[in-house]
Amino acid sequence: MKQMKQMNHSTTTPTQDEVRHHLAPWLLGPDSPCVTTGRLGNVSSSLDVFRALRGFGENADLSKGYTSLIAAFGGEPPLTESTFEDRLWATLQHLHDFDDAPWSPEVSDDPTDVDFSFSVGGTAYFVVGLHPHASLEARRTPWPVLVFNLRSQFEELKASGRHDRMRDLFRA
Repeated sequence: MKQMKQMNHSTTTPTQDEVRHHLAPWLLGPDSPCVTTGRLGNVSSSLDVFRALRGFGENADLSKGYTSLIAAFGGEPPLTESTFEDRLWATLQHLHDFDDAPWSPEVSDDPTDVDFSFSVGGTAYFVVGLHPHASLEARRTPWPVLVFNLRSQFEELKASGRHDRMRDLFRA
């Protein structure tokens, strides 16, 4: 797996091209869905993500391979893990508040449950948070980023026996 290039932290909202440039060697294909918006944890930014996520979940075609929605946020990035986590959970709460669809029946809605996954529009997601000040180098990006992975993709990887290998590659 390629290392990400040295990053300059920015307080401005990144463009989709900037996000793709920084993350493509590591995470994205050239046509991966991406939304850029204001500050993580902000209600209006969360609404941008909600709209993109609803469309993504409704139109995702698993027959075309692995896909994720990338949401990149501008504004002053959180300086600590705790602040990032607070803003991440605030964003997820906003997304839930906007959503009128029932929680995906395939997963738990209890964050303390091992079978928990986030749900929007009745679609379950495994959410990965990345930011400039992450304690794990592999989770550092120039801006706060949330990666919404379809939970069904992880279930497919587990069923095929490829999940552990993919997990180990990402952790490395």
